[in-house]
Amino acid sequence: MTWAELFDDRAPIIGVVRLRPLPGSGGYKGELSELRRRAVRDAEALVEGGCDAVLLENRGDAPFGADRVGPETVAALTWVAAGVAGAIDRPLGLSVLRNDARAGVAVAAVIGAGFVRVNLHVGVVLTDQGLVEGRAAETLRLRGALHAEVALLANVTIEHAKPWPCRAWARSSRLPGGPRPKPRW
Repeated sequence: MTWAELFDDRAPIIGVVRLRPLPGSGGYKGELSELRRRAVRDAEALVEGGCDAVLLENRGDAPFGADRVGPETVAALTWVAAGVAGAIDRPLGLSVLRNDARAGVAVAAVIGAGFVRVNLHVGVVLTDQGLVEGRAAETLRLRGALHAEVALLANVTIEHAKPWPCRAWARSSRLPGGPRPKPRW
């Protein structure tokens, strides 16, 4: 699925449903049915309010790990997202925080979601979770292996993150004739 196929090449309004803590997070309270009911209600309200698409994200799972979420989180997110997908007539997207694009693509493929938001698709940044690494090759290979018609929406930069290695080193390493500074890691 491409952006043009989802939104006719226009700038859409994407409403976000920030889920309460899912299984696997420290804040999960064992209320998965209630969590799904609220997510469906919130998504329906966003559509009724004029949103062109809805994005589900596991914001309640903070603090996040830097890499992958657990299988219990993926399973719960799949069940919740399936309920939302069945309740709305707009494109549905997934954002699996902190940066688990593979989980997002897998869930999207199973429930027929239109897109996945990825915090970091390429490169490496330093965040409060540690180093977060883009895994574009893995994500694209999985999307191909699943024959998933899923668009990928990736941030250009991540707020509250610094590129790694720092930009000063990257710029100074390109100075003509100048010595390349050695990284300090």
